[in-house]
Amino acid sequence: MKNKSKILYAIKIITAAGLIIFLTVYVDYKEIIRLISTADIFIILMVLLLTILNLFLQFQKWRLVCNRQLGVNNNMKILKSLFVGIGAGIFTPMKFGEYISRGILFEDKRMVDVAFATFIDKGITLLIGFIIGLILFNIFMIEKDYVSTEEIINFYLIIFLVAALIITVTIIIRGRLKELVKYVVPKEHRLRIKEYFFTLKSIEGNFIPKIIAIALIFHLTFTSQFALLIYSFTGVFDFLLYFYIANLILFVKIVIPPVAFGEIGVREGAAVYFTQSFAIAPAIGFSASLIIFFFNFILPSFAGLYFLSKR
Repeated sequence: MKNKSKILYAIKIITAAGLIIFLTVYVDYKEIIRLISTADIFIILMVLLLTILNLFLQFQKWRLVCNRQLGVNNNMKILKSLFVGIGAGIFTPMKFGEYISRGILFEDKRMVDVAFATFIDKGITLLIGFIIGLILFNIFMIEKDYVSTEEIINFYLIIFLVAALIITVTIIIRGRLKELVKYVVPKEHRLRIKEYFFTLKSIEGNFIPKIIAIALIFHLTFTSQFALLIYSFTGVFDFLLYFYIANLILFVKIVIPPVAFGEIGVREGAAVYFTQSFAIAPAIGFSASLIIFFFNFILPSFAGLYFLSKR
Protein backbone atom coordinates (compact mmCIF):
# COMPACT_ATOMS: atom_id res chain seq x y z
CA MET A 1 0.00 0.00 0.00
CA LYS A 2 2.89 2.34 0.75
CA ASN A 3 4.32 1.86 -2.76
CA LYS A 4 0.86 2.39 -4.26
CA SER A 5 0.50 5.66 -2.35
CA LYS A 6 3.84 6.84 -3.72
CA ILE A 7 2.78 5.91 -7.27
CA LEU A 8 -0.56 7.72 -6.89
CA TYR A 9 1.21 10.77 -5.50
CA ALA A 10 3.63 10.77 -8.43
CA ILE A 11 0.74 10.48 -10.90
CA LYS A 12 -0.99 13.44 -9.23
CA ILE A 13 2.14 15.58 -9.52
CA ILE A 14 2.81 14.58 -13.15
CA THR A 15 -0.83 15.14 -14.14
CA ALA A 16 -1.01 18.57 -12.52
CA ALA A 17 2.39 19.68 -13.85
CA GLY A 18 1.74 18.38 -17.37
CA LEU A 19 -1.68 20.02 -17.51
CA ILE A 20 -0.35 23.40 -16.33
CA ILE A 21 2.51 23.31 -18.87
CA PHE A 22 0.14 22.33 -21.69
CA LEU A 23 -2.37 25.07 -20.87
CA THR A 24 0.29 27.77 -20.69
CA VAL A 25 2.49 26.73 -23.61
CA TYR A 26 0.35 25.03 -26.23
CA VAL A 27 -2.99 26.85 -26.02
CA ASP A 28 -3.29 30.26 -27.67
CA TYR A 29 -6.22 31.72 -25.75
CA LYS A 30 -6.11 35.06 -27.62
CA GLU A 31 -6.54 33.29 -30.97
CA ILE A 32 -9.45 31.19 -29.67
CA ILE A 33 -11.19 34.26 -28.23
CA ARG A 34 -10.67 36.09 -31.54
CA LEU A 35 -12.23 33.20 -33.44
CA ILE A 36 -15.21 33.06 -31.10
CA SER A 37 -15.76 36.82 -31.44
CA THR A 38 -15.94 36.57 -35.25
CA ALA A 39 -18.55 33.78 -35.20
CA ASP A 40 -22.30 33.94 -34.61
CA ILE A 41 -22.50 34.39 -30.83
CA PHE A 42 -25.93 32.74 -30.59
CA ILE A 43 -24.57 29.59 -32.28
CA ILE A 44 -21.49 29.67 -30.04
CA LEU A 45 -23.78 29.73 -26.98
CA MET A 46 -25.66 26.72 -28.38
CA VAL A 47 -22.37 24.87 -28.79
CA LEU A 48 -21.41 25.77 -25.23
CA LEU A 49 -24.74 24.41 -23.95
CA LEU A 50 -24.10 21.21 -25.89
CA THR A 51 -20.74 21.01 -24.11
CA ILE A 52 -22.64 20.81 -20.83
CA LEU A 53 -24.80 18.02 -22.28
CA ASN A 54 -21.64 16.39 -23.63
CA LEU A 55 -20.05 16.33 -20.15
CA PHE A 56 -23.28 15.11 -18.54
CA LEU A 57 -23.42 12.17 -20.97
CA GLN A 58 -19.77 11.34 -20.30
CA PHE A 59 -20.52 11.37 -16.57
CA GLN A 60 -23.55 9.09 -16.98
CA LYS A 61 -21.52 6.66 -19.08
CA TRP A 62 -18.60 6.63 -16.64
CA ARG A 63 -21.02 6.30 -13.68
CA LEU A 64 -22.57 3.18 -15.22
CA VAL A 65 -19.15 1.63 -15.75
CA CYS A 66 -17.94 2.55 -12.25
CA ASN A 67 -21.08 1.10 -10.65
CA ARG A 68 -20.83 -2.12 -12.65
CA GLN A 69 -17.09 -2.71 -12.94
CA LEU A 70 -15.57 -1.03 -9.90
CA GLY A 71 -18.41 -1.07 -7.37
CA VAL A 72 -18.06 2.71 -6.92
CA ASN A 73 -21.35 4.52 -6.25
CA ASN A 74 -20.13 7.90 -5.02
CA ASN A 75 -21.33 10.22 -7.80
CA MET A 76 -19.16 13.16 -6.74
CA LYS A 77 -16.04 11.01 -6.70
CA ILE A 78 -16.97 9.60 -10.12
CA LEU A 79 -17.48 13.12 -11.51
CA LYS A 80 -14.13 14.33 -10.16
CA SER A 81 -12.44 11.24 -11.59
CA LEU A 82 -13.89 12.04 -15.02
CA PHE A 83 -12.60 15.63 -15.00
CA VAL A 84 -9.16 14.61 -13.77
CA GLY A 85 -9.01 12.02 -16.58
CA ILE A 86 -9.95 14.58 -19.24
CA GLY A 87 -7.23 16.90 -17.95
CA ALA A 88 -4.60 14.17 -18.02
CA GLY A 89 -5.70 12.99 -21.46
CA ILE A 90 -5.11 16.27 -23.28
CA PHE A 91 -1.36 16.42 -22.64
CA THR A 92 -0.49 12.72 -23.04
CA PRO A 93 -0.06 11.01 -26.43
CA MET A 94 -3.05 8.82 -27.39
CA LYS A 95 -4.71 10.07 -24.16
CA PHE A 96 -2.82 7.41 -22.23
CA GLY A 97 -2.84 9.54 -19.08
CA GLU A 98 -6.63 9.36 -18.88
CA TYR A 99 -6.52 5.60 -18.28
CA ILE A 100 -4.19 6.07 -15.32
CA SER A 101 -5.34 9.35 -13.82
CA ARG A 102 -9.00 8.41 -13.51
CA GLY A 103 -7.90 6.11 -10.71
CA ILE A 104 -6.33 8.87 -8.59
CA LEU A 105 -9.53 9.35 -6.61
CA PHE A 106 -10.17 5.62 -6.23
CA GLU A 107 -7.37 4.85 -3.77
CA ASP A 108 -8.91 1.50 -2.77
CA LYS A 109 -9.03 0.25 -6.36
CA ARG A 110 -6.22 -1.26 -8.39
CA MET A 111 -5.01 1.07 -11.13
CA VAL A 112 -5.21 -1.75 -13.66
CA ASP A 113 -8.90 -2.25 -12.79
CA VAL A 114 -9.63 1.45 -13.27
CA ALA A 115 -7.72 1.43 -16.56
CA PHE A 116 -9.77 -1.57 -17.72
CA ALA A 117 -13.01 0.20 -16.75
CA THR A 118 -11.84 3.30 -18.64
CA PHE A 119 -11.12 1.11 -21.65
CA ILE A 120 -14.73 -0.16 -21.61
CA ASP A 121 -16.08 3.39 -21.22
CA LYS A 122 -14.03 4.94 -24.02
CA GLY A 123 -13.93 1.83 -26.21
CA ILE A 124 -17.69 1.75 -26.77
CA THR A 125 -17.70 5.44 -27.74
CA LEU A 126 -14.80 4.95 -30.14
CA LEU A 127 -16.44 1.89 -31.67
CA ILE A 128 -19.65 3.80 -32.42
CA GLY A 129 -17.68 6.70 -33.91
CA PHE A 130 -15.62 4.27 -35.97
CA ILE A 131 -18.64 2.39 -37.40
CA ILE A 132 -20.57 5.54 -38.33
CA GLY A 133 -17.42 7.23 -39.64
CA LEU A 134 -16.39 4.19 -41.69
CA ILE A 135 -19.74 4.08 -43.48
CA LEU A 136 -19.63 7.79 -44.27
CA PHE A 137 -15.96 7.65 -45.25
CA ASN A 138 -16.73 4.94 -47.80
CA ILE A 139 -19.51 7.14 -49.22
CA PHE A 140 -17.06 10.06 -49.34
CA MET A 141 -14.45 8.01 -51.21
CA ILE A 142 -17.05 6.90 -53.79
CA GLU A 143 -18.55 10.40 -54.17
CA LYS A 144 -15.14 11.93 -54.84
CA ASP A 145 -14.27 9.14 -57.32
CA TYR A 146 -11.24 8.07 -55.31
CA VAL A 147 -12.48 4.47 -55.53
CA SER A 148 -15.37 2.68 -57.20
CA THR A 149 -18.16 0.80 -55.46
CA GLU A 150 -16.76 -2.47 -56.80
CA GLU A 151 -13.33 -1.72 -55.33
CA ILE A 152 -14.89 -0.99 -51.93
CA ILE A 153 -16.82 -4.28 -52.03
CA ASN A 154 -13.73 -6.23 -53.08
CA PHE A 155 -11.67 -4.61 -50.32
CA TYR A 156 -14.10 -5.66 -47.59
CA LEU A 157 -14.49 -9.09 -49.14
CA ILE A 158 -10.71 -9.59 -48.89
CA ILE A 159 -10.75 -8.42 -45.25
CA PHE A 160 -13.60 -10.85 -44.49
CA LEU A 161 -11.75 -13.76 -46.12
CA VAL A 162 -8.50 -12.96 -44.30
CA ALA A 163 -10.36 -12.71 -40.96
CA ALA A 164 -12.12 -16.04 -41.64
CA LEU A 165 -8.76 -17.64 -42.47
CA ILE A 166 -7.15 -16.34 -39.27
CA ILE A 167 -10.08 -17.60 -37.16
CA THR A 168 -9.95 -21.00 -38.86
CA VAL A 169 -6.19 -21.37 -38.32
CA THR A 170 -6.54 -20.23 -34.71
CA ILE A 171 -9.18 -22.90 -34.05
CA ILE A 172 -6.99 -25.58 -35.65
CA ILE A 173 -3.84 -24.73 -33.66
CA ARG A 174 -5.52 -23.55 -30.43
CA GLY A 175 -3.81 -26.32 -28.45
CA ARG A 176 -0.35 -25.10 -29.46
CA LEU A 177 -1.37 -21.51 -28.84
CA LYS A 178 -2.37 -22.38 -25.29
CA GLU A 179 1.03 -23.95 -24.70
CA LEU A 180 2.76 -20.89 -26.19
CA VAL A 181 0.74 -18.56 -23.95
CA LYS A 182 1.64 -20.66 -20.89
CA TYR A 183 5.30 -20.43 -21.85
CA VAL A 184 5.36 -16.68 -22.61
CA VAL A 185 2.81 -15.20 -20.15
CA PRO A 186 3.40 -15.66 -16.39
CA LYS A 187 0.66 -17.54 -14.50
CA GLU A 188 -0.48 -14.55 -12.44
CA HIS A 189 -0.94 -12.49 -15.61
CA ARG A 190 -2.93 -15.30 -17.25
CA LEU A 191 -5.24 -15.39 -14.23
CA ARG A 192 -5.70 -11.61 -14.44
CA ILE A 193 -6.58 -11.82 -18.16
CA LYS A 194 -9.10 -14.60 -17.44
CA GLU A 195 -10.58 -12.50 -14.66
CA TYR A 196 -11.21 -9.58 -17.04
CA PHE A 197 -12.52 -11.87 -19.75
CA PHE A 198 -15.07 -13.46 -17.42
CA THR A 199 -16.00 -10.01 -16.13
CA LEU A 200 -16.92 -9.00 -19.68
CA LYS A 201 -18.86 -12.23 -20.21
CA SER A 202 -20.81 -11.71 -16.98
CA ILE A 203 -22.12 -8.28 -18.05
CA GLU A 204 -25.86 -8.71 -18.36
CA GLY A 205 -29.17 -6.94 -17.92
CA ASN A 206 -29.60 -3.51 -19.46
CA PHE A 207 -26.00 -2.36 -18.93
CA ILE A 208 -24.92 -2.79 -22.56
CA PRO A 209 -28.04 -1.23 -24.17
CA LYS A 210 -27.81 1.71 -21.74
CA ILE A 211 -24.15 2.47 -22.30
CA ILE A 212 -24.49 2.08 -26.09
CA ALA A 213 -27.46 4.47 -26.09
CA ILE A 214 -25.56 7.06 -24.03
CA ALA A 215 -22.45 6.70 -26.20
CA LEU A 216 -24.54 7.15 -29.36
CA ILE A 217 -26.19 10.32 -28.02
CA PHE A 218 -22.75 11.58 -26.97
CA HIS A 219 -21.44 10.97 -30.49
CA LEU A 220 -24.37 12.84 -32.03
CA THR A 221 -23.87 15.71 -29.58
CA PHE A 222 -20.17 16.05 -30.32
CA THR A 223 -20.59 15.95 -34.11
CA SER A 224 -23.53 18.38 -33.89
CA GLN A 225 -21.25 20.82 -32.06
CA PHE A 226 -18.78 20.64 -34.92
CA ALA A 227 -21.55 21.10 -37.50
CA LEU A 228 -22.96 24.13 -35.69
CA LEU A 229 -19.53 25.74 -35.46
CA ILE A 230 -18.99 25.38 -39.22
CA TYR A 231 -22.43 26.97 -39.72
CA SER A 232 -21.50 29.83 -37.38
CA PHE A 233 -18.54 30.72 -39.61
CA THR A 234 -20.16 30.16 -43.03
CA GLY A 235 -23.54 31.71 -42.29
CA VAL A 236 -25.08 29.17 -44.68
CA PHE A 237 -27.32 26.58 -43.02
CA ASP A 238 -26.55 23.15 -44.47
CA PHE A 239 -26.54 21.10 -41.28
CA LEU A 240 -26.52 17.65 -42.90
CA LEU A 241 -23.41 18.50 -44.93
CA TYR A 242 -21.63 19.92 -41.88
CA PHE A 243 -22.70 16.90 -39.81
CA TYR A 244 -21.30 14.65 -42.56
CA ILE A 245 -17.98 16.54 -42.45
CA ALA A 246 -17.86 16.34 -38.64
CA ASN A 247 -18.21 12.54 -38.71
CA LEU A 248 -15.45 12.25 -41.31
CA ILE A 249 -13.12 14.36 -39.15
CA LEU A 250 -13.89 12.26 -36.08
CA PHE A 251 -13.31 9.05 -38.04
CA VAL A 252 -9.83 10.16 -39.11
CA LYS A 253 -9.05 11.16 -35.52
CA ILE A 254 -10.02 7.67 -34.37
CA VAL A 255 -8.11 5.84 -37.11
CA ILE A 256 -4.87 7.86 -36.94
CA PRO A 257 -3.26 7.49 -33.51
CA PRO A 258 -2.96 10.96 -31.94
CA VAL A 259 0.69 10.91 -30.86
CA ALA A 260 0.87 14.69 -30.35
CA PHE A 261 -0.23 16.57 -27.24
CA GLY A 262 -3.99 17.06 -27.16
CA GLU A 263 -4.30 15.38 -30.55
CA ILE A 264 -3.09 18.67 -32.04
CA GLY A 265 -2.39 18.24 -35.74
CA VAL A 266 -4.54 15.22 -36.59
CA ARG A 267 -7.84 16.89 -35.73
CA GLU A 268 -6.95 20.22 -37.36
CA GLY A 269 -5.47 18.58 -40.45
CA ALA A 270 -8.57 16.45 -40.97
CA ALA A 271 -10.82 19.48 -40.43
CA VAL A 272 -8.93 21.52 -43.04
CA TYR A 273 -8.93 18.68 -45.59
CA PHE A 274 -12.60 17.75 -45.38
CA THR A 275 -13.98 21.29 -45.26
CA GLN A 276 -11.85 22.17 -48.30
CA SER A 277 -13.13 19.04 -50.08
CA PHE A 278 -16.64 20.49 -49.93
CA ALA A 279 -15.62 23.97 -51.16
CA ILE A 280 -15.62 25.46 -47.65
CA ALA A 281 -12.73 27.71 -46.62
CA PRO A 282 -10.13 25.53 -44.81
CA ALA A 283 -9.75 28.23 -42.15
CA ILE A 284 -13.35 27.52 -41.12
CA GLY A 285 -12.58 23.86 -40.40
CA PHE A 286 -9.43 24.80 -38.54
CA SER A 287 -11.25 27.41 -36.43
CA ALA A 288 -14.13 25.05 -35.61
CA SER A 289 -11.62 22.40 -34.56
CA LEU A 290 -9.84 24.78 -32.17
CA ILE A 291 -13.07 25.92 -30.53
CA ILE A 292 -14.28 22.33 -30.11
CA PHE A 293 -10.97 21.53 -28.44
CA PHE A 294 -11.31 24.55 -26.14
CA PHE A 295 -14.90 23.86 -25.09
CA ASN A 296 -14.78 20.07 -24.73
CA PHE A 297 -11.27 19.55 -23.38
CA ILE A 298 -9.59 22.72 -22.14
CA LEU A 299 -12.49 24.03 -20.03
CA PRO A 300 -13.16 20.66 -18.30
CA SER A 301 -9.42 20.28 -17.69
CA PHE A 302 -9.53 23.36 -15.43
CA ALA A 303 -12.04 21.51 -13.25
CA GLY A 304 -9.70 18.50 -13.23
CA LEU A 305 -6.80 20.72 -12.20
CA TYR A 306 -8.93 22.22 -9.41
CA PHE A 307 -9.86 18.80 -8.05
CA LEU A 308 -6.21 17.76 -8.11
CA SER A 309 -5.17 20.90 -6.23
CA LYS A 310 -7.81 20.21 -3.56
CA ARG A 311 -6.14 16.87 -2.87
